[in-house]
Amino acid sequence: MIKRDSVFSWYICNNTIIIKELETSSDLHISVTNNIENVISIVNKELNGIGNRKVIYRDSDLIYDEVIIKDNRFSEFKCINTQSYLDAIKKVNK
Repeated sequence: MIKRDSVFSWYICNNTIIIKELETSSDLHISVTNNIENVISIVNKELNGIGNRKVIYRDSDLIYDEVIIKDNRFSEFKCINTQSYLDAIKKVNK
């Protein structure tokens, strides 16, 4: 079985990029977690650069965590462990 790209949406709120894995994702799609480098590359291209914005990601369990970006590329995940995007935004922008 060949897996397709990740299924996700993204938007900006309070200068924070929010990436959400869509519930339509299935076994035919690569999870955003396992494809984060490509997902960040897509968002970076669409924005013409992530810049100094913070990035949070909601996984398929509906939990938000921070995505650390260095030089417009994925560096690492940082645990936030919240189901509220507003709490996640507050935590990454302290």
